[in-house]
Amino acid sequence: MITIRDLMAGGHRNPDAENRLSQAWTTVLAGNGSREDGELIFSDLAYESGYFYVAPPGTSDAELREREGARKVFARILFLLDVPMTKLDDMRRASLRELQSDEE
Repeated sequence: MITIRDLMAGGHRNPDAENRLSQAWTTVLAGNGSREDGELIFSDLAYESGYFYVAPPGTSDAELREREGARKVFARILFLLDVPMTKLDDMRRASLRELQSDEE
């Protein structure tokens, strides 16, 4: 059976980390997710949406629109969860650490 993973490129993580994230999503959507599962998902969404990042110079208009769309979706999630600012700052730091590790 062909799945969405067969049609799309993988993420930026190693295969074990991608599998763990996939497991977290599956568990959460089945109603049995742990706090760790939720935090993994939330961190991934923050990273993938680019919510905490500034677009680099020379980013095209189309890329900016795509980035802003992703950020808007993540902002909606933050709004509905009513995330405390202290938690948001912790997420920002974790997301930036992940970005830095990707650049190494």
